[in-house]
Amino acid sequence: SRLSEVDVGQRVEIRHVSDHDPKMLRYMEDLGLVPSAIVVVRERAPFNGPLLVVTPEGEHALGLEVARHIFVVDPE
Repeated sequence: SRLSEVDVGQRVEIRHVSDHDPKMLRYMEDLGLVPSAIVVVRERAPFNGPLLVVTPEGEHALGLEVARHIFVVDPE
């Protein structure tokens, strides 16, 4: 599934990220949104607003456009 579809409070592992846009890929790396990272969706703003995610690098507001390019699984 995609990070954009994850429920609030859910803990997931990033399986892979879309690499079609080098700038977006660099942005995701800066936030710690890389394969094998464990992240938690802390909050979801209404009306297609951003997600608040907790990564190993800290807490970040993440737009749905970016979250749709991050593919996740339940952690092992």
